[in-house]
Amino acid sequence: MTTWLSVVIPVKDGSQYLGEAVTSALGQRPRPGEVIVVDDGSSDDSAAVAAAFGDGVQVIPAVGRGAAAARNTGVAAARGEMIAFLDADDRWTAAALSHLVLALKTDDDAVLSHGRVREFRSPELSPSIAARLEPRPGAPHGVISGSFLFIASIFDQVGPLDTDLRAGEVVDWLARLRVLGMKETSTEAVVLERRLHAGHLRPHKREAQVDLIRVVRAGLDRQRPVPTAP
Repeated sequence: MTTWLSVVIPVKDGSQYLGEAVTSALGQRPRPGEVIVVDDGSSDDSAAVAAAFGDGVQVIPAVGRGAAAARNTGVAAARGEMIAFLDADDRWTAAALSHLVLALKTDDDAVLSHGRVREFRSPELSPSIAARLEPRPGAPHGVISGSFLFIASIFDQVGPLDTDLRAGEVVDWLARLRVLGMKETSTEAVVLERRLHAGHLRPHKREAQVDLIRVVRAGLDRQRPVPTAP
């Protein structure tokens, strides 16, 4: 039986914030048909945090291949006609999915809808760390994980997320969707609250920017016209 909407949450050692992310997903109205947490080889109790929600949350163990592979695993297990991603350290606003679904259903040609993103400093941060993490002003449109919803059937056409990327795998996937000429739509509502925490200051986060540069360059290459023979 097809479930109307699936939520996929990848997690790796994210038990500190995971409960808040799952709660924000289960609190949506209408409630998602399924919430799938893909535990990407966590060494903490992330799986137990997800399992504590009971039958409303499916927990799938993975082998620690990264967020892209975890999302691909979740999509493969999803039964919904629509799919939304949510990072384990972020949270949706109360009516996020309602706004995204309405935007998508209002435009018959659109396959993906996205909304605005508000950043916030995680409340447990010390003043010194909080001072180094500056939220972007306002709530700009941000087509990032957690801010969009898509028709499940397009995933096979666009292809899976690139598991060789440590960062920017969602940006890369969206760039491929756009090259195929698939239509997007949007809502002016704030749908995602993106958490800024100490993990954003770790060295591996900065190193991962190399992947993001690769993604941007690849996207530009896709947009260049193919030269014709003289």
